[in-house]
Amino acid sequence: MGECLSICCQATMETALEGHTSLVTFALSLFKHAAPYLVLYLGLQKRIGHNKDTKDPEAKEDPEEKEKEKENPLSVERSLPPPSVDRPVPSPEVNGKVRGLFVGINYVGMKAEITGCCKDVFMTMGILESKGYKFTERIILVDNDMFSNRTAAPTRANILGHLSLFVQDLKEGDVLFFHYSGHGTQVEASSDTEEKYDQCIVPSDYEEKGCITDNELFEILVKSLPRGVRLTAVFDCSHSGTMLDLPYAFVCSNPGDGNDTCSMRRIREGNDVEGDVLMISACADGETAMCVDNMQDFNGGAKHCGGAASYCFASMLMNDREMSFRELLLTARSMLGEHGFTQVPQLAASKDINLQQRFSLTGLFPCAKTLP
Repeated sequence: MGECLSICCQATMETALEGHTSLVTFALSLFKHAAPYLVLYLGLQKRIGHNKDTKDPEAKEDPEEKEKEKENPLSVERSLPPPSVDRPVPSPEVNGKVRGLFVGINYVGMKAEITGCCKDVFMTMGILESKGYKFTERIILVDNDMFSNRTAAPTRANILGHLSLFVQDLKEGDVLFFHYSGHGTQVEASSDTEEKYDQCIVPSDYEEKGCITDNELFEILVKSLPRGVRLTAVFDCSHSGTMLDLPYAFVCSNPGDGNDTCSMRRIREGNDVEGDVLMISACADGETAMCVDNMQDFNGGAKHCGGAASYCFASMLMNDREMSFRELLLTARSMLGEHGFTQVPQLAASKDINLQQRFSLTGLFPCAKTLP
């Protein structure tokens, strides 16, 4: 970790000598060296019964997507504009418990093996704590037993069980943060009339036990949240645009236009809840999450890559100025688009939030409309 920070600081000092310093560029360098992984395309999965042993579903790579990844590297040599100076971000104020649930899965020894997801969630925890978010309760589910402070392995049963505990005994003023880094996939929807496919996260034992669908995540993580509780969820995986089945999403009627044509719109009837839930995801439901490729080699040869959602989230956290909900997402989309990425980061919420208000991980939503 020390070597990684040293490298990133060196890169930041070099840009400073050229006349500008960008915390966004620093965040990019940090995640490129400390969170090296590429979320591969698993393909459409078969729905697996919870208590049935079934054979391994075929995991096929999409040749076209693989070519796109090669054609769209993110070069840190192309300078990013330094963030404008505005009011500094105030320290987070929390009146209740602060719970964190972090899931990182490398799928060690499996066909779907990737690298860096475990480091990714630990890096996110470190950045959050450095910004003043002090967890009173923390759950860590990773498939790397070298991390001595992990809670358990990220199996299907463990993820579902800890999600249930995560939302128990909550009261007004409590704050929750959930981070998932690993594979995302789709299965044919069995009961959801709103969509053809269910979006899924992929536990470490998915070959035997199956995936966890967006319907399950909504029922366990979102549905029971009481009024006055804030949940922020970050999904760094493919097919994650509606991973929590939230009723509102940031929608642009004219792609690429970040002005009046973009707003929070209802995309799903029902699923209204009392709690304030914000979800940031790597891409839309029909997209795969590409890596942020490290084209500027500070380490003498090795190329690494980090997930786009983690990169954007880190940039937001490390940018020491206030940003609105609208500015947060449009900046993330613009940064990736300018560097050749086709995936589009998504923002969804449980309520029709006021996009012009200051973004926060702890405060309740400034709503255009509220539940009765």
